[in-house]
Amino acid sequence: MTRKLQLNLQELREAEEERLKAEESLRKSTQAEALRRKASEDDEEEVEELVRFDDAEEEKWYSSTDDLDKLVAQSVARFFSRAQTFKNR
Repeated sequence: MTRKLQLNLQELREAEEERLKAEESLRKSTQAEALRRKASEDDEEEVEELVRFDDAEEEKWYSSTDDLDKLVAQSVARFFSRAQTFKNR
């Protein structure tokens, strides 16, 4: 009987060890998944930030080309105004 109890106790210990290993494995995989999720969220945030930056740079470029268009239009108007003045002399 003592031998049988010892075997049962040994089986219980082994089962407990397996349970603990399974819990540790689950904990590690849960942590790994959380880290992957966090990295994915960080990547999404970085992409969104890059898109916002790109949009801002594009807006600056269009804004500067609008300014350039205005300067060119003013220069052309001055040229024709001077040409008209010269023609009228």
